[in-house]
Amino acid sequence: MGNAAHTIATLFGIGYCPKASGTAGSLAVMPFALAVAYLGGFWALLAWTITLYVIGTATTKEVLKHSVDKDPSFVVIDEACGQSLALLPLAAGIDKGAIYWPLIIAAFALFRLFDIIKPWPACYFDRKVHSAHGVMLDDVAAAIYAIAALYTAAVIAVITFPPT
Repeated sequence: MGNAAHTIATLFGIGYCPKASGTAGSLAVMPFALAVAYLGGFWALLAWTITLYVIGTATTKEVLKHSVDKDPSFVVIDEACGQSLALLPLAAGIDKGAIYWPLIIAAFALFRLFDIIKPWPACYFDRKVHSAHGVMLDDVAAAIYAIAALYTAAVIAVITFPPT
């Protein structure tokens, strides 16, 4: 499983992007996650995200057996999982044919921001949980922060500019 796990964990080599491999991994999954949301809605995107977590944990575990780094930058399946999760709140609108590009771009930008700055508990998973789950969970935490920020912005927008 070593070579297959490595291929999947790097999203078929995208993790070897010379700069910003995490951003490349996040961008690479966007069309797939949006297609899943469009075709299947919220529950399909949730199932997709859970599947990415399970496969990501298994493949990352294999990669970590052969790596001295506890979170190698070439492993980007964790970003794919986190980015998919960050898009989850938009799935209800997307599956009804409403594609809100500003919100999709915001979900991408916020996920990347929180994945980079790693507020607690993302930093805890990144620094203290030395396993495949730690690699995956810091991105899940970053996605949850992105979701919270999107909802907060939506509430502020509705309060500031109430629908007429």
